[in-house]
Amino acid sequence: LPLRGDRLDLKSASLAATAMLHISCAGWRGSLLLAAVLLQFFLCVESLYEDQAGINDFILENVGKIKAAKFHPDAQRRRLYFSTHKNFVGALESKTGAIIWRHGLAEDEPIDFVGQSGRNLVTISAGGKRVRVWNSADGVLLWDAPLDGLDEMYQKLLPAGPRDDMDTLVVADVTGDTMDDVLVLAGREVQMRDGEVGKEIWRWRSDAAGVVMKALVEREDGTVTVVGATPGGYTSKHAVQIVSLKLRDGSAVSEGAGLMPAPSDSSSKFCVSSVMVGSEAIVCLDGNKKKVHAFDILKRKSASIDTASIAPAGCDPSSDATALGSAGGAGAFVFVCGGKAAAVSLTESTSVFDFKALHTFSNVEEGPVAGNVDKHGDGMLVQALMTQDGLSVTSLAVGSGKVTTASVNGASLATHGKVDAIAIQPYLKKDGGVGLRFLTSTETYAVVLVQSDKVLWERQEALGHVEQGAMVDIPVPAPAHNELLDADHIAQMNLVSRLVRRLVTDAQDVVGVLMNPQKIVEQALALMLGSVGFGGDAKRIRAAWDKVGVSEQHDMSADRFGFQKVIVLLTEPSVLVGLHSKTGAVVWTRSLPHSLPAPAGAQLKADKFFLTRATGADGLLEATVLGTVTSKGGEVSSFIALVHPLTGELLSYQTLPYLVVHAATVPLFTGGHARQVLMVVDSTLKAHAFPDKGEEGEEAAAVLAGKAASIYFYLVDKQASVITGYALSASSGVLQAQEVWTVAFPEGEQIVSLAPQDSDQAVKSAGRVLGNRHVLLKYLNANLLAVATETPAGAAKGHEAAREKSVRIYLVDTVVGAIMHSVVHKEARGPVRIVQTENVVVYGLWNLKKLRHEVAVLELYEQTAHEIVSAAQMLAERDRNAGGANWTKTAVSAWRLEKPRVLSQSYIMSAGLNALSVTKSMHGITSKAILMALSTDQLLSVDKKFLDPRRPIGKPTPEDQEEGLVPYNPYVPVMGTHVLSYHHTITGLKGMAVAPARIESTCSVVAYGVDIFYARVAPAKAYDCLGEDFNYPSLIIAVVGLLVASYFVIWFSNRKELQDKWK
Repeated sequence: LPLRGDRLDLKSASLAATAMLHISCAGWRGSLLLAAVLLQFFLCVESLYEDQAGINDFILENVGKIKAAKFHPDAQRRRLYFSTHKNFVGALESKTGAIIWRHGLAEDEPIDFVGQSGRNLVTISAGGKRVRVWNSADGVLLWDAPLDGLDEMYQKLLPAGPRDDMDTLVVADVTGDTMDDVLVLAGREVQMRDGEVGKEIWRWRSDAAGVVMKALVEREDGTVTVVGATPGGYTSKHAVQIVSLKLRDGSAVSEGAGLMPAPSDSSSKFCVSSVMVGSEAIVCLDGNKKKVHAFDILKRKSASIDTASIAPAGCDPSSDATALGSAGGAGAFVFVCGGKAAAVSLTESTSVFDFKALHTFSNVEEGPVAGNVDKHGDGMLVQALMTQDGLSVTSLAVGSGKVTTASVNGASLATHGKVDAIAIQPYLKKDGGVGLRFLTSTETYAVVLVQSDKVLWERQEALGHVEQGAMVDIPVPAPAHNELLDADHIAQMNLVSRLVRRLVTDAQDVVGVLMNPQKIVEQALALMLGSVGFGGDAKRIRAAWDKVGVSEQHDMSADRFGFQKVIVLLTEPSVLVGLHSKTGAVVWTRSLPHSLPAPAGAQLKADKFFLTRATGADGLLEATVLGTVTSKGGEVSSFIALVHPLTGELLSYQTLPYLVVHAATVPLFTGGHARQVLMVVDSTLKAHAFPDKGEEGEEAAAVLAGKAASIYFYLVDKQASVITGYALSASSGVLQAQEVWTVAFPEGEQIVSLAPQDSDQAVKSAGRVLGNRHVLLKYLNANLLAVATETPAGAAKGHEAAREKSVRIYLVDTVVGAIMHSVVHKEARGPVRIVQTENVVVYGLWNLKKLRHEVAVLELYEQTAHEIVSAAQMLAERDRNAGGANWTKTAVSAWRLEKPRVLSQSYIMSAGLNALSVTKSMHGITSKAILMALSTDQLLSVDKKFLDPRRPIGKPTPEDQEEGLVPYNPYVPVMGTHVLSYHHTITGLKGMAVAPARIESTCSVVAYGVDIFYARVAPAKAYDCLGEDFNYPSLIIAVVGLLVASYFVIWFSNRKELQDKWK
């Protein structure tokens, strides 16, 4: 396993010892070889021991929002099969929720159907165009094959919504190879395929117009019944199609198409909704919604009933929304009407079927109903309804009509939202009773499994849909001097008072430690054992900043190196999640749509969050969440919510009377330089400052108004390929934005990627020292925006790139709207990933001519009049570029900046790029590394020296060697030791967030996609702290031994000196 510390390669050592035995008597050649082996033996390599994996990193494996779930038919197997909206198929351990196996399909291949039988799991995907068979135990793909049962005319018949025209069966071997074969229904076709290799054995195609096939039913006589019905709203004289086929060759048992006419009392649009009821019948809802018709599949007869006799109380089927729902083979169906669902059973009688309404489930829009059968074939229907107090469960035994209700704690509407889907599994208990196990998927993408009225486990699958991430440090407390954290308290004390108070409180801290010897012993043992936290399950003390209690459940103690962080993630369902950087455990969750006091019926969507107060020893941090509120009438406005990033506590919430079109934190602070000002711009281009209430709000507005003349921002219209710049002006207490420039890219060019400068990065050096001791001044422009555009072939007439695809990179000054530099890559296309840091721009693209991934780097330097060899010349040159101003005291004006001198170079990548980022350090001293999210779902750290445009071609000169330049190689090295994720695959990797630690050498990175991976990165190695494997006990023993030895040496020296004097 590769990675990140100097280790002695024990395998190489053993090989060296073996080689020594073979060459010890081989003469002088053997002596030379022996010397080489010994040299290799003493070399150290970079590696990672197996027991070190996971100490400073973690990975959370997710699957995404559940689309369909099915329990294993045998309740004792404890397996749950699923498909997701992220196109994953796999299996979960139903006892613990752990992922047994999973596989992801292509982004353009959604999974339409999952069926399980015996040892096989069958999936149909890509709209019924492909079938795959997996080993249900370990997820091994047995075979896959294309399907072609969907033609254009058939697709027009399909109703909107989820597909229900697919089914599979695993049947007994018909080819004689002892392997069960697979029967697949997709579209108009039924195919029998060999269970071992997927070879087609036979196929049958329905020629009936206006019929959508729905299900396969296996019979004991060696036949299979294919059932179809007319789709919703389709005018046809036929009702359903029922055809029996021989399993061996696919021939029809009887002649004819198997079409059954619609009942005489039905409307012309017969079957607006249809479901299968077990393997006995198919039930259709008439087009006029007055009748429900049931067709016996074996007897080929039908029975009807008026919807008014089975409809829930207070529902008018002719006017209210009605539909039929499946009961999962429980011998019943569900009649949905007016937000309620009536469970109706079908029992055989002399008149084909008898209909009986068993129970009415309420609020089916918020709590769906699902059904299944137990081992003895007894059916059960279950509804799970999320409430503020917990999960309300109603179960119905179809055979007896018995209704049972229960309440489950551990999940609530405020934390999980409404239930989207439910899958149930009745099972037999040891005492002979029937138990219930069910899985719910909620609006927040949470997956909750309940058994025996208790939450057995829960998975936060919203983590598979992360849209933004950031990290905050767990604050280091200041013992005994909390009052010194108060700015007002400090302002009332003079310098001497502060010094005296600090000395007194420090003395109190020392006394407090000495009076608690148990704590001293625990800390000493923790230090010797190399553990950060000691005591394991020992009772934790709630932190002063924690009003929720998360510090009592998780180790929220800080460390002086800044490694203990809370990772704040914003997900697609507007759920904020806090993860612990040490363990990856979920510290807190906050579902904004269900926890904010929004207007009734309004829909909330969180768009972005800002860390407006990211640090503070008092722990009073805040994250500002900005989103949109859509009312019942369709009116859209914005909201702002303040959330504590360490605990998830909701601090405040307000709905804004306008729609925000732009928001950004400005480099202005309030409250003693602790809280950043958030500037938002509404649709009328008026700017507002936040916080906006109380004294802090007045201060924020005053600070923003005072700096309005120097604040510029821009808006991007990707569809029109236009960037517009605005300037703020203050008039009568109103901050109004005025358009000052517009950059409209040529026709045919589409903006595909943007990369502004990172306002939080620390820049330590303003120049680059060359090997000849001359200096290149960095072009440091905080307002520079890197824009990537793509031009498809033949995009516009007259365009120079109209005959070929191309990618262009523009560097735009967002204050004046000037294009400072541009570069074109012909015969190239995206996806383009781009990042900026200091004076460097790095981006990746696909070279169509060479058919390879490439990464290019631009380094920007100032246009100097002459070579700079001293600091005085550097300052003089800066003063010249600043228009004669003293650069050491005055900022450089954007209106006077010259175009930069650009150095560029391209390199070849072995894999594509999904995202780019750059390491950060506290003071900007440590050399930077480029973090690459590869298309292979790996996280790679590339030292900036390998992406240096000044790398010499050929043999480096002494000056190049003095500067530390690496000879040019067209390939970017992908060394195993620089793959931060080592053997992990970060599935669906699409983005990352970086935060510095408190020590200069190290930073933290969290990469997210479907999975989430966290690691520490030390681009120049951890030069300012001891390694994790440092031998503290040996150090302590050595120090104690030296002290003892020193004592005895002094004693013997004094004794000898005394004896000498007596002589």
